[in-house]
Amino acid sequence: MAWARHSGATLGANVAGPGTSWNAGNLGATPNANERVIAVVDVNSGGSQPTVTGITDSAGNAWTKDGSIQPAGFGYFEELSVWSCVANGSAVNNLTVAISYSGSQGTPGAGISVGTYSGLSTATGAGAAVDISKFSSGSNSFTADSGTTSGTTTGANELKIGAGSDAGNTLTYTAGTVDTTYSNFIKNDANGNSETAIEDADSGASGSTARAEFTFGAGSANYCMGVLVYKLAAAGGPDLNAFPGEPQTGSSPIQGGLR
Repeated sequence: MAWARHSGATLGANVAGPGTSWNAGNLGATPNANERVIAVVDVNSGGSQPTVTGITDSAGNAWTKDGSIQPAGFGYFEELSVWSCVANGSAVNNLTVAISYSGSQGTPGAGISVGTYSGLSTATGAGAAVDISKFSSGSNSFTADSGTTSGTTTGANELKIGAGSDAGNTLTYTAGTVDTTYSNFIKNDANGNSETAIEDADSGASGSTARAEFTFGAGSANYCMGVLVYKLAAAGGPDLNAFPGEPQTGSSPIQGGLR
């Protein structure tokens, strides 16, 4: 497959009381230039609706929100969002999450799981590199299920991401059974602040739907879950359509972090 996981360039963290600006820490390795860094972020509050409004880092990468869900009916407020950036090749430190609240902060918590991949589109803008996606939520469940996308992929062997979260139910996330091609990648679970997890898989043939699931082991939880399929880079190097009107320098995708 054309994409590859950069296994060291990851981060998992959680916090009680993130306020409006949370420094989640540093990636474990420096992403290569044109790799895509993907962050799954959960924020929750008993006071009012929290919303992640931005992510910044020490490298000055431009982060955009690729999808999100704010479920209703939990008895508290929560948002799961998925963000990404095209790495500029500098170390990604002090990854900082900006959060707004519609009213009182209450007793908020936040969590993040971050992974890095080569071989993906370098298109910029919110959701520009996403082929198809779907987000869902549920209550008191032993599994977190995104449901199946209504659309189908436009390319073959793209990167399929499962993004799951809950508001801190001290559960252990494992891969679900609806699609056994996923691998557990990076997770921030078994804590009472906010739990997040990423799983990845090859999307298969062009024209495929996508679905993702996590299981929670022995417990049940209210959950948020998403599945996103990221487009591949154009053959021979970075996506030639990513920056219209600008010259491109082609290079082969870096295959660091192969399983």
